[in-house]
Amino acid sequence: MSHLHPILFSTGSLHVEEISTCFKLAKEAGFDGVEIIIDRRRSTFNPVTLNRLCDQYNLPIKVIHNPFFMFLPDNPDSRNPIKVLKDSVALAKAVKAESVVLHLPAKEGQKYVLNPGKNHAGFTFNNTDHKLYQWIKTGGLKKFQSTSKVKICVENMPKRGGLFHPKNLYYWNNIKEWSTIHDFLTLDTTHWGTWNLDPLDALKAGDNRVRHIHLSNFNGREHQLPENGTLNLSGLLNAVAQIDRKLSITLELCPESLNYENEQKVKENLQQAVQFIRKNLAPAE
Repeated sequence: MSHLHPILFSTGSLHVEEISTCFKLAKEAGFDGVEIIIDRRRSTFNPVTLNRLCDQYNLPIKVIHNPFFMFLPDNPDSRNPIKVLKDSVALAKAVKAESVVLHLPAKEGQKYVLNPGKNHAGFTFNNTDHKLYQWIKTGGLKKFQSTSKVKICVENMPKRGGLFHPKNLYYWNNIKEWSTIHDFLTLDTTHWGTWNLDPLDALKAGDNRVRHIHLSNFNGREHQLPENGTLNLSGLLNAVAQIDRKLSITLELCPESLNYENEQKVKENLQQAVQFIRKNLAPAE
């Protein structure tokens, strides 16, 4: 790695594949490390498996992504988002990750279902995120952060439409509030794209609180390849290149944007994405 900002691959980009396949493709494409998103695959929250894969592919896990659907299967703590977050931090420590990504809490109950090749979002009357909201609001997150060297990076969320639901389904989900909600932040580019906002404005607002970026483009659909959309990601990366603190960058896509049914095409897409990121992170001559 020849630069300060490690380039990571999110295993959520290929949640339709085995976690070992994600490591293999990340290695072949030239990523510096991996971001593990905890999902229904047991291997995503088994530190023994994850450490073995790190050794096998010589790829570190830099970031753990807290589960982003409400009810984890066979998990008695799934209705307690604070306990789930603390478990994610414990997993991060076990695999020597530096950060944990935490979504802003939802105003409404949500249910997230992962199907092969597609995500389905629904709603439920039981919104356990209210516990997370109150905990953050009353200083619980800041207090817990002070006990751990693992950076908990709070991520901005997309705009949602619909006849019966408000467009902003998350607390503190605008640049002004998100940029000051916590000491550490994750900036998701495609999520700002759904608001028709330039991610560079969010980077400037968050300033040194921004420690992690989820990179993907937006073309009406979220989590597209870096060059497939309207967002000025090269400008964002050029700005990141001037930052003298460590700031990790994760390529976070949807399987469809990678053409997940064609392994050769997946490899080509990932290699091109890494080249795009490295080129735009290179210091100006």
